Amino acid sequence: MSKLPYIGMMNVNMAKIWTSYISSYQDLLNYTNAGDYQDLMHFQIGNDLQNKQFVSILEKLLIDHADNIPFLRDGLTESEIFKNDESKEREFLNLHLKERILMRLIASDHIEKSNGNLTGVADRNLDVLDVLHKSIDFVDSMTLMKYYEKVKIDIETRIVDNNGDINWFSQYVLNEILKNSARATIENNSSEPIKILVILNKLEKTLQFRVSDSGGGVPPHILPHLWDYAFTTVNETSKSDTLGLDTGVHDNIVAGMGYGLPLSLIYTKIFGGDLNLRSVWGKGTDAYILFKGI
Repeated sequence: MSKLPYIGMMNVNMAKIWTSYISSYQDLLNYTNAGDYQDLMHFQIGNDLQNKQFVSILEKLLIDHADNIPFLRDGLTESEIFKNDESKEREFLNLHLKERILMRLIASDHIEKSNGNLTGVADRNLDVLDVLHKSIDFVDSMTLMKYYEKVKIDIETRIVDNNGDINWFSQYVLNEILKNSARATIENNSSEPIKILVILNKLEKTLQFRVSDSGGGVPPHILPHLWDYAFTTVNETSKSDTLGLDTGVHDNIVAGMGYGLPLSLIYTKIFGGDLNLRSVWGKGTDAYILFKGI
């Protein structure tokens, strides 16, 4: 963010984010008595008391940065920093959001290990189907509240077993994809169930999902923009009626904000996975999700 134009950083929302990073950096400097970044990089925790203090700082960091994404979206829109260069905006957001995710991952991992969980945030006995059913329950609650109905979902599994992964990543992406499929299915009055294929390859340590709906597909003029930040097909008037998405990492993304798919792509790619969409206008959409074991 330090490389962004000064005039843009004067925006109140961008300033909030910048202030939160400066505050976190100052907390670390004060804790370590470091004079600068190089001193901070060479600091080592020497005892349990120091680690307890460090955990408190990390917990504060997670809270301070919890809801920055809406500020980021509004700040970029209002300041028009990238008004005439969408590619640079996408490049900035990809890097910034990836670093944000990794920051939260590293902080949360240390907190978990300090609390006695030796594997940190990586759940080595993650129940894939449990994660999937939690996403289904989430989408059911969302559609019942907004549309007063649920969609039927059929699940097919192949070689599914417990598999080490980071619950945050898989839960967030599944929530986002299923939410989009459910909305398309209901709004297009489709009676066909959403079909989910789950494939776990334990030898290659890969977990794949194919989520197929018959919700009418994505219009051709919209398809090229699905991965654009702040692009949404949700009407402005309906945004306030949709649920906030609690991802488990405190990113309170509101449905319709337009960051869901780009963020999902970052989540899958952090450890070498991927996310692809194949849509047939007038028929439906297939989402292909690949997670790689860690």
